[in-house]
Amino acid sequence: MSSRLSSGVDLGWFSPERLNLFGIQILGEPMHGKNDVFFITSEPRPNGTRGFSVRRLKVAVDSEPVGEESRFNTYQEAFAEAWRISGEDAA
Repeated sequence: MSSRLSSGVDLGWFSPERLNLFGIQILGEPMHGKNDVFFITSEPRPNGTRGFSVRRLKVAVDSEPVGEESRFNTYQEAFAEAWRISGEDAA
């Protein structure tokens, strides 16, 4: 896992061991909003394809999908959504 998200804090669910266990990948660079950090993950779907999620890293060091998990079919779609909402969060 990239240290660009960890910054020395315990990410729990997003520890390297859990990411590897579930086949989750963190993609691209984090996007910093006013209160939260947004990032994109890719995770395997039951049908063998990969889905993409926008996730929010809260100041309290928690992460959750923003909207339905794996709802994006491409990294570009997830990036556009993360960019849009990270800008809203910064306002």
